[in-house]
Amino acid sequence: MLRVCRELDGRALIVVDEAYIEFAGRPSLASRLAEFPNLVILRTLSKAYALAGARLGTLIASEDIVGLLKRIIPPYAIPASTVEEVLALTAAPQRAAAASRIQTLLEERSRMRARLDRNPNVARVFASDANFLLVECRDATKFSAAARSVGLIVRDFTATPGLANCLRISIGTPEQNQRLLAAVETP
Repeated sequence: MLRVCRELDGRALIVVDEAYIEFAGRPSLASRLAEFPNLVILRTLSKAYALAGARLGTLIASEDIVGLLKRIIPPYAIPASTVEEVLALTAAPQRAAAASRIQTLLEERSRMRARLDRNPNVARVFASDANFLLVECRDATKFSAAARSVGLIVRDFTATPGLANCLRISIGTPEQNQRLLAAVETP
């Protein structure tokens, strides 16, 4: 990404989506903004903070880019109630709770991946830096049905080109994950 930023400096903006950065185990590119004024970083509160309903994220960029955007974004584009709720939910105690949830999710993602790797109906578990796993199944229909039988839904990607027999499994609570594993491990 940094090479692309360097080569396109002065010619193009490079926009990096860091929606899953809290789960990636690597640093944000935000620390490189002074070096690359054409770098724009997008972040969201919907993943790590579980605030998808707020539909709120942020843009991190140079002062010049932010200034340009301020001129074209209408004032009060975000409802005051949303801003107030987000500020309350991102205060220090809530950030600590989010960090704890993220740590649990990372541990659960590792546990789920290890167990799914041993499942005879699973052909492949893709590496993940997100809050979900992409799993290639030998029989995606059977896997989905097993998940539904315990009240859980996995996202079907089988019709997506290049993802035949693939399902997306969001990492849930330890209890939800255990229910899913028990269901899909039953012969």
